[in-house]
Amino acid sequence: MDGDNPLQGPELDDRQWALLLSVYENREALISGNEELGERRLQVLLTVVGAAGVAVGLVADQVSDDALLPIAAAVSGLVTVLGFLTCMRVAQRDTATSWYKADLVRLRRYVAGTNRRLLEVLPHMKNENAPQLRHRPWYPSRGGLVELVGVLTAIFGGVAAFCGVHAWWGSVAASLAVGVVAVIGLWVLQIWAVRGIYRREGCLTPIERPTETFRANVGIVVRNATGHVLVLERSDHLGSWQFPQGGIERGEPRLDAAHRELHEETGLGRDDVTLVRELGRWLAYELPEKYRSEKSGLGQVQWWFLFEHADGAPPPDVSRALAGEFVAADWVSFDEAVLRAVGFKKPVYEQLRVEFG
Repeated sequence: MDGDNPLQGPELDDRQWALLLSVYENREALISGNEELGERRLQVLLTVVGAAGVAVGLVADQVSDDALLPIAAAVSGLVTVLGFLTCMRVAQRDTATSWYKADLVRLRRYVAGTNRRLLEVLPHMKNENAPQLRHRPWYPSRGGLVELVGVLTAIFGGVAAFCGVHAWWGSVAASLAVGVVAVIGLWVLQIWAVRGIYRREGCLTPIERPTETFRANVGIVVRNATGHVLVLERSDHLGSWQFPQGGIERGEPRLDAAHRELHEETGLGRDDVTLVRELGRWLAYELPEKYRSEKSGLGQVQWWFLFEHADGAPPPDVSRALAGEFVAADWVSFDEAVLRAVGFKKPVYEQLRVEFG
């Protein structure tokens, strides 16, 4: 992972830059095409609605009022079915558009890193650093294409219900009541169906956007009597070894945070270690973008402690540790600890080797 630092800009050759640019342009074209496709589907629905209205109007002069109501109910019912299918297709299109937008945002972040001014001048999605996908509530006032088709579908469903009930019972009050229930029912049904599509495609949550800050952290080097230091193997990235570390809680003294994290990650208590020294300054490392999150931010800024493993103290036991973040512990030389560290942590570990080694 050496050099995997988006703040320094990607090192790409001409062919790689051409590939990145072609992917960017492809996603822009797909977004535009998806938007046009959704609008064409709406145009088809409106065309069918207009044709159906003309057909019912032509038939109205040739049949009795009693016969016209069932015809109107049947035509409105067919339009309702078409509207429901159109709504589902437009919702499916929305999910694809959301992920295309996410691709563009990731490409922009890769090229620009965290340089906001550079992000702003890159084309497309200029003011959307973290697209919100489709998590929004479904309100007709939002004015989206899905909502518009949904409103039309619910209205025509209500018309179909009104005409059908009126033809059967002849009661205007009952017909209106059933029509209103049909409108509300179809609206709720479409909400449920559309959200099912969004949920299936993973579009009900916004794209996670890392904060633009570093997380305050403590780091702990534990040395034994032979001069070896304690490293832990992560459970989520087997083969990745590190020193114990963890966040500082609000208002918590740094030394208390170090003892707490050491106990949570290794099972070693205050009586099992002796403080040798503090580094006395903060060290920071930046996380590769794929590892960033709201919790971690851009990376960690750490205050480091050196502890001595006390004589007669129990060995570290990650299987009994509270955190459950690690699967193995090992005592190694400081040189070996640096070799086992992931690339973006090596500069920090090399400084620790100089200070603590």
